[in-house]
Amino acid sequence: MKKKIFKILLMTALILTTEYAVSQKYGISSGFNISRFVGRETFLYVYPFYRYNAGIFAEYEYSLNSTFIVELKYDLKGAAMIDSIKRLTKGYFVVEEKLNYITLPVLYKLRIQDEDLDMYGAIGASMSYLIKHKRDLSGFEEDLQLNVEYLFPFFNKKIQYDFILVFGMTFKKFALELRYSNSVTTQYNDKTPLLIRNNCVSLNTYFTIYKVKPKRKLW
Repeated sequence: MKKKIFKILLMTALILTTEYAVSQKYGISSGFNISRFVGRETFLYVYPFYRYNAGIFAEYEYSLNSTFIVELKYDLKGAAMIDSIKRLTKGYFVVEEKLNYITLPVLYKLRIQDEDLDMYGAIGASMSYLIKHKRDLSGFEEDLQLNVEYLFPFFNKKIQYDFILVFGMTFKKFALELRYSNSVTTQYNDKTPLLIRNNCVSLNTYFTIYKVKPKRKLW
């Protein structure tokens, strides 16, 4: 049900941006990701990965304070997880997931203008497709390294859907934003008992390269 709702929202937003926009801006973006896994799972410790994102964006303006943003990003996420090996008193294993996505976020942006500051908030959703995946597994019992591939036989889902919240500031052609995204789908396939989701906080910069001026007044 959640997947269907997100698909409908994404398609509706894409149609609105092309049909009713008054002016448009196009540019490039890049950012720094802090990605980790959250949710009900069996792991003792979860550590974040520090990765990056880069992409292009189009911003469609409907009024002085209301816009839709469509982005296409190369998004790198992942996390490290540590759990005990129950058969061994001091044994533990480590799972490191490095995940490379192509992500399509669609956001509704509302400007909050002050005398000296041009701020904005945004809410939206994204669909991500996993294009590359690297998993490192290791296990230890005191100083002895173990083969633990059989302890983690789970597969990452190819497609993820995320909910997004944004707060940012605009400086002429530049924008700086803080973004929070939380997956509404589990990270691993539905046949596994792991209810783990991907959670990411990113600090992003945007630079407008080209702007199409409005042909009519904004209401």
